[in-house]
Amino acid sequence: MKSNIRYSTNELIEYIELYLDGTSFRALREDYELDLNESTFRLYLDKYLKHGTTGLLKQQRNRNYSKAFKHQVVQEYFNSNLSYKGLSVK
Repeated sequence: MKSNIRYSTNELIEYIELYLDGTSFRALREDYELDLNESTFRLYLDKYLKHGTTGLLKQQRNRNYSKAFKHQVVQEYFNSNLSYKGLSVK
């Protein structure tokens, strides 16, 4: 298998729609040649379910976050049952 495969937004949507239509994750990997681990796929799935197509768009890296924003995220982490991945989807 190739490593560091990047899928376009359209390809991710196609895999997610197949999954939502009842195709198992295993079938996506074996029959449709999806090369993502299940936790990464579920992260994309959660983003898609919460934000739609815009949740899958590539985002700029190395953002600068304000101190207030960082504080808000830490407080939400401590005050909720969300994991850090759950917070990143939000």
